[in-house]
Amino acid sequence: MKVELLVIGKVKQGFVNEGIAEYEKRIKHFVKFKINRLPSPKIKSKDEIQIVNAESLKLLSQIDKQDNLILLEIGGKSYNTLQFSKFIDKNINGFGGKTIFLIGGAYGVSDELKKRANHKISMSEFTFTHDMAQLILLEQLYRGYTVLNKIPYHH
Repeated sequence: MKVELLVIGKVKQGFVNEGIAEYEKRIKHFVKFKINRLPSPKIKSKDEIQIVNAESLKLLSQIDKQDNLILLEIGGKSYNTLQFSKFIDKNINGFGGKTIFLIGGAYGVSDELKKRANHKISMSEFTFTHDMAQLILLEQLYRGYTVLNKIPYHH
């Protein structure tokens, strides 16, 4: 079982990068985990649709047919922490193959990528920077694993 975070672009804030590195290290105590950070495609256009399509093609090239794709999406299903830990147990631990959490670019992802997703989850009704979304996701992933393993981090 492997878990991957797939994202476009670099983390711009140093303190966020430190937090991401810390939770990446913690998650690896429970599961094989890596971050696949793709460079932004070189696009001269400012057209949002062209940017979304170019980024989505790049992201899709990293996803195999058998991968379990979890798209972070504004309209996705929301979970509280205990529900998310059950989601992890059923849909990641119970899956057995590679699970990819995908955070799209600033303008979202293409319809093709949305259709490819096995699950769509929403982190919040708030809007986060892409850097903060990565950090929050990793903290919640770690928290979910501590709940499943009865480690007293949750409270």
